Amino acid sequence: LKKIQRTVTHTKHAPAVFSGFLYCGECGCKCYPKNGFSNKALHYVCSGYAKHRESCTTHFIPDDVLRKRVLFAIRALLAEFRKDETAFTIRLQGFRENSWQTEIAEKQKTVENLQTQIRSLEFKLRQSYEDKLSGVLSEDAFQVLSDQIIEERRAMLAVKEQLDKEIV
Repeated sequence: LKKIQRTVTHTKHAPAVFSGFLYCGECGCKCYPKNGFSNKALHYVCSGYAKHRESCTTHFIPDDVLRKRVLFAIRALLAEFRKDETAFTIRLQGFRENSWQTEIAEKQKTVENLQTQIRSLEFKLRQSYEDKLSGVLSEDAFQVLSDQIIEERRAMLAVKEQLDKEIV
């Protein structure tokens, strides 16, 4: 029997540690890791440019440059902490507050969307009842349809109530 030879390619690159954390500054799309041609250095590329070349210009950052910038930012934060711990703590609380406000705004938007969907379901239920009265919809069909609408409405109301509690 012939021995099967398999070639194993080893990458000399470090893992893409920033994968999933980077977004393009121009279009807001995710940046994903990519090895260059001829096994060149790892870099991160804007997915907006890769998919829809009209929506964004080519944006990429080499992994080594990104690592240096992140390390520089961490060192600057540590220096700020060492210099004035109280000011640093206040700054961190500001970040938390902004994050909290964004989360509340997103939940409020979700509640508004749920309210719109609930009103739409209520309209569908009224309309199906009118169709039943006019003879367009049979009693059995109306019952099945109304049960589905009521169950869907009940589930949406439960989610809305939970979000309302979280917002307060």
